[in-house]
Amino acid sequence: LAGATAALAFLAKSPTLLLAPVTAILFLTILWRRRQQPITLRLGEMVRLGVIWLVSFVAVCFLLFPALWASPMQVLQLTSSNANRHIEEALRPTFFMGEVAFDHGRLFYPIALAWRISPLVLVGLVLVVAQLFKTSWRGRLPKFLIIIFTLWIAIFLAGISLAAKKFDRYLLPVLPMVTMLATLGWVTWLRSGKRASRLLLAILLMVQLIYVIMILPYPLAGYNLLLGGPYSAQYIMPIGWGESISSAGTWLRSEERR
Repeated sequence: LAGATAALAFLAKSPTLLLAPVTAILFLTILWRRRQQPITLRLGEMVRLGVIWLVSFVAVCFLLFPALWASPMQVLQLTSSNANRHIEEALRPTFFMGEVAFDHGRLFYPIALAWRISPLVLVGLVLVVAQLFKTSWRGRLPKFLIIIFTLWIAIFLAGISLAAKKFDRYLLPVLPMVTMLATLGWVTWLRSGKRASRLLLAILLMVQLIYVIMILPYPLAGYNLLLGGPYSAQYIMPIGWGESISSAGTWLRSEERR
C-alpha cells in the first residue's frame, strides 16, 4: 500500500520521489525499534519490506504511465532533464518579500507555508513544540509519529528549495503531514481536560469557518489570519492566481467595446 500510493504521488507530482529516501530511513528504524531481536532477523525484515515497497512502486508507475511501456529509458531521461532544468533555472521572475527575482533562496517555502496554513494548524504546531519542551507532556506525545511527519516535511521542503523555480502551490504535498502534526498537538492538549483549551479550539474553529465562507469564491486567496491574512500576504508573495489582473483585463476590454 505504501509503495503503490507513493507511486501515485510521484505520477501526480515528480518531487514526491523524495518519499523514497524518507521511506528508506523509516525502514532503517527497524534496526533500533526491534533491537531486542537478533540482527539477522531485523536486517531480513528491513530488506523484505524494502523490496515489497520498491516492487509495488515500480509496478504501479509502469501500469499507469503508458509511456514507460514503449520507451522507459527515454521517459526517465526526459524526467531527469526537466528536473535539472527546474533546479538550475526559473521560467520567469516572481515576487517575494518585497522584491522580484528568479530565485528567492531557501526561506521561500518555510515562509510561504506559514501564510498558507490555517490558524488552527499554526496553533497546533506551536502546541507540539511547546509540549515537547514540557516535561509533564513528554510521555503523552507519540514521538515516533512526530519524527515521521517532521522528517517528510523537512526533506521535502529542503528538496524543492533546491529548484530556482518557486511557487507556493508546490507546498501541496506537505500540507497533509503538517495538518496531522498539528492535530497531534491539539489532541494531546485537549486530553488534558483544560477548559481553556476547548474554548480556544472553539474560537479558532469559528474564525476559520467564517474566513472559509468569506474566501469561498476564491479559495487560493486565503491566507493565515493569525499572520495578517491577505493584508500582510500581499507584501510577502503574489496573491491568488492573478484574479485581479484578469478582472482588470475584462474591464478594459468592455471599455474598448464602448
